[in-house]
Amino acid sequence: MEDGLAVQDLSKLEIDKLTPLTAEVISRQATINCGTIGHVAHGKSTLVKALSGVDTAKFKRERERNNTIELGYANAKLYKCSNTDCPRPACYRAYSSDKEDHPLCEVRLICNSLLTEIGSQDAVSRRPIIEG
Repeated sequence: MEDGLAVQDLSKLEIDKLTPLTAEVISRQATINCGTIGHVAHGKSTLVKALSGVDTAKFKRERERNNTIELGYANAKLYKCSNTDCPRPACYRAYSSDKEDHPLCEVRLICNSLLTEIGSQDAVSRRPIIEG
């Protein structure tokens, strides 16, 4: 493991067998992109923050007005507990993209399996802001 991530050894890596679900790929980059679209103040930024731990409101004006002015982007890793007896939905967890590949399940205290890494885009709420 390199800093908790799957090892990428180019001499052993079979490039023709890589897929978006291969551990070496999802360990380091988002393989699913998810855009959030909705009306002003309906929780798009809150959803992205809940999944990724990243606050996409980067500018003072965004915080003051409580709406997204610039497109926000954050990655998150999705995990499922390896123990089949771990109850749903507690067996699923989302962490920021810098989380190691196999953190302990908070319920069963055994390793979680990395399902995928998603990239979340927090869209701008109002048309005039999008157009310029």
